[in-house]
Amino acid sequence: MRVAIIAGLMMVMGTQAWAAGTTDVDQIVAKRRAHQADIDYYTSRYDGADLAAKANCAEPAMPSHSASRDGVKQVRNNIAEWSECYNQFIGSYNALLPAGKAIPADVAAVMTDAERKVAATRMDMAYTEIAMEMQRKAQALDVKAELWAQATSEFLKDPSYVKHFKQNYYSVNNSDNGMASYVVGSAMPGQRPTADNRR
Repeated sequence: MRVAIIAGLMMVMGTQAWAAGTTDVDQIVAKRRAHQADIDYYTSRYDGADLAAKANCAEPAMPSHSASRDGVKQVRNNIAEWSECYNQFIGSYNALLPAGKAIPADVAAVMTDAERKVAATRMDMAYTEIAMEMQRKAQALDVKAELWAQATSEFLKDPSYVKHFKQNYYSVNNSDNGMASYVVGSAMPGQRPTADNRR
């Protein structure tokens, strides 16, 4: 009879819990009960708050135009600070993939196969929503920055600001997973970019 109970519980919980633990039914049930709140969180309430906390990048200060080279440099620095935060977010995003990876091992070990699939789906949806919002912010910044560059060029009577801004101040590199990273340079109009001033 006990063999039948163990076999039935093994079918429900899947092989992961058994590979990591014991075949004592009471212990398995006790471990699962101890983590029930965690199981419920990942399968029913997970909202990506841990990733969202990494997406709190303040919008860079950017005037309608800059009236001097120092002003241009300040805007470039503001964008660089934002891009650093954005790229750190991408690192955090990638570290959480595949969805479900962030579930603590002791919790995942007592989840059923079905629960792990539900949790992974919920987590993937949360990650995707947050990542898409960050991409929307990046695209909005691109538009705002280009308008700033054009207005600055007109104010300073120097069309090279637009060209150099596009080439050297920022660029978006698409990665294999669809997210984009910001690469910000520091070359000023009339100054040839080098390895040093691209860092």
